[in-house]
Amino acid sequence: MTMTKSLIAAAILLPPIDAAAQRVSAECPPSIFFEFQVENPARFIVDSSVVVQPTKRVPNPRNLVQFVIDTAGVVMPNSFKVLRATDAAVVTEARETHQRWHYQPATIAGRPVCQFVQTPVDSVAHRR
Repeated sequence: MTMTKSLIAAAILLPPIDAAAQRVSAECPPSIFFEFQVENPARFIVDSSVVVQPTKRVPNPRNLVQFVIDTAGVVMPNSFKVLRATDAAVVTEARETHQRWHYQPATIAGRPVCQFVQTPVDSVAHRR
């Protein structure tokens, strides 16, 4: 198979790549901080195009996830973990869309740092 045919076959067979997923995540130094260790914790930037989003803290959330926000405010690939799930559909959608979530990164002494985030998630439709 020629190089051109290989590229065409790959373009046809591979799923489309989300533009947000193409962004390269900044690297975290050896230290990843918890919310209580930073001066300004990471803050979610609301995006109405994302169906499942982090929500405000509530006692005993139904769906709880954890991930690392890097110094660019991006969820680090492979850091997403489900800690509690009562609504499988919401958690599945969060797992599929978390790379599109954007954050204002956490800071210490004015410098961006990586932070562990534990947050409830819910469907935007459920909150209306």
